[in-house]
Amino acid sequence: MWEEAEDDESLSGEEAVVVDLSSEVKFCHREERVLHRRSSAASEEAAAKTSSSSQVARGRHDLKDEGGIGMAAQGSFAGRSLPGQQRRHGKYKSLSVMADSRLASSESRDDEDGAYSREHDRPLSASVSAVHKRAGALTSSSSLPDMSKEGQVRGAEEEVNVTGWKEDERMSDSSSMEGFGKCGVGLYFEKRKDMSMAVVTELAQRGSAARQGTILAGDAIEKIDGKDIATWTAAQTQAALMGEQGSSVLLDIVREGDQRLSVRLMRGNAMFWYWHEKNSSLTEKNLLLLAANRELEEQVKAWEERSLLVRRELEQQLNEERAKIEELSNQLSQIQDVHHDELESVRRNAEARLQEEKLTHRTKMRELERRDAANRKEYEQRLLAKSSEFDYAMMEKAQEHAESLMKVTSSYQNKLREVEQTFVERNLELEKELAKRLMEFDKTSRAKAEEYEEKLEEANNKMNDLTVDFQSQLADLQYENSEKLMAQVGQYESRLNCERHASEEEKKKLQATVTQLRRELDELQLEKKSVESELRKAQGEGSEWKKAGEKERESRLKVENQLKEELQTKEEEWKRLWQGEREKLSSALESHRKEKVQLEEETRRLVGRLSELEEEKKKLSGALALQDEDKKGFPSPPPPTQHENLEEICRKLEKERSQGEELRKELAAVSSCVEWIRGKMQREEEEGKRTRVKNNEEEKSREGQKTPSSSSSSSSSSS
Repeated sequence: MWEEAEDDESLSGEEAVVVDLSSEVKFCHREERVLHRRSSAASEEAAAKTSSSSQVARGRHDLKDEGGIGMAAQGSFAGRSLPGQQRRHGKYKSLSVMADSRLASSESRDDEDGAYSREHDRPLSASVSAVHKRAGALTSSSSLPDMSKEGQVRGAEEEVNVTGWKEDERMSDSSSMEGFGKCGVGLYFEKRKDMSMAVVTELAQRGSAARQGTILAGDAIEKIDGKDIATWTAAQTQAALMGEQGSSVLLDIVREGDQRLSVRLMRGNAMFWYWHEKNSSLTEKNLLLLAANRELEEQVKAWEERSLLVRRELEQQLNEERAKIEELSNQLSQIQDVHHDELESVRRNAEARLQEEKLTHRTKMRELERRDAANRKEYEQRLLAKSSEFDYAMMEKAQEHAESLMKVTSSYQNKLREVEQTFVERNLELEKELAKRLMEFDKTSRAKAEEYEEKLEEANNKMNDLTVDFQSQLADLQYENSEKLMAQVGQYESRLNCERHASEEEKKKLQATVTQLRRELDELQLEKKSVESELRKAQGEGSEWKKAGEKERESRLKVENQLKEELQTKEEEWKRLWQGEREKLSSALESHRKEKVQLEEETRRLVGRLSELEEEKKKLSGALALQDEDKKGFPSPPPPTQHENLEEICRKLEKERSQGEELRKELAAVSSCVEWIRGKMQREEEEGKRTRVKNNEEEKSREGQKTPSSSSSSSSSSS
């Protein structure tokens, strides 16, 4: 069984291999096909690889003394070289030191001989050498005819023989078995020439001892089991870290910031740490389950003891009740022996007492009804007085507030009208002034433009006349002397220049007049802007007045809303009071109904009891008559003393009947009170609806009065 431990991505995909010799023979059979494919190319590539492998072995020998990277892996073999770390760790070339130096030397010898490829078959060499020791019959030495096939693993036929390893070297080499069964702590370190401590570069998989011991990448190992490792090599530190599975090792670690720690780690592999952690968790769970089981057993015992005590108490209670029932049966048997004459006299007395109590109860109920009627009238009068006072006060407050609001609104409306009138007058004045200035400016500009056009036309006419005269003179004086002609031409040119200068001066004057006119236009525009700003100010003042009026309206609406809310709150309070009284009365009615039901049940029970007693009385009377007939000559027995119990029972029955009748009358009175209260509530609700309708109508009328005033103000502002 082969397990591959994953390393960092910087290791360029190489893997550390852990060997389990219990299943290596199976692995060899599985690898026969792979080795057969490699056998054809091994002889061709042997010569090319011997030189490169010898150079690599020499470089490894040299770098062992300088320092390198050591690994304390999980299994017995530490892994391969790490070429990716040569660039990562700076100027020092770092290679992995094998768990056993002899194994490395045997690999170098195999590389020199060229029997197999170093890059692909190095982990197989160590494993299969151990396999050959345990299963030597699988190989053959001199029985094969060709020496090139010596050391092959036999297959089913000769063509299927797989190239392997030399029998004499592998079978005699015992270095691969040394260190087998040793385990590490799950960390990778490096030790360089200029450092006295081993630096942790990487940690193994999740469940390793190093990860559980909170060791971090970058920690420096100073001591192992109390021994200083300043003078040790990487191989020595690795050998100190590795050991038997389950043993522990103490590490003194220096962390960044001069933080010193001492950690004890347990050697093992991935499965060992996994099952160790699982076993510890299972033991903890087992302890918790045992504790919970003990608590449950104690609770069960306590419940069993309690159940026994409860059973005994219940049995005692049952026995006591049975004794009581027997005593009552004995008393009834004694009561049955009482004479029927005494029972009849007791019954008559009870009936007379019941009639008397009925009369007294009727008189009391009449008095209570009278008192209730008087209390109702007083309560109605108080409610009417309070409601009328409250309505009158609210009406006065509403009238006062409405009058104050009307006064304020009228004053603000007058102010708004005055401001609007002044604003309209000022606007008309400004428009008149603007119209006048525009008319004047149009007149002056037109006159100046006409003058300028006339002057231009005159100058053009003069220029045309001069040109015509010049052309005519040139035509007339074609045959005269050239000097005269030139003199005349010079004169004409001088005249033309003078006229041009005059025309340019006139142009300049006209331009100056135009600039003056433009300045006047700018001034008029500035005046127009000032007038517009004044108009805007007046409009802003009008908007402020409008906003003030709107604020007053909002305040008035707020006050009205507050009054409405107060009315609503008071109505809600009255309703709550009525609802509370209703709930109280309903609760009282329910309690009375329950009591009534209980009393009816008790009366029924007592009536049944009386009927039973009457039947027993009849039976006793018949039995007594027979006994009298049989015992005519004997004296009568003394009267029993148990008749007092019968009298008490009759009194109780009479009292219960009287109480039932009183409760019935009280229930009738309460029901009448509830009906009266319901009628009162309905009347008050109708009155509240009517008042709301009146208030809504008044608000609508007020809004109708406000609309014409607002329309008049809007018309004045639009004008």
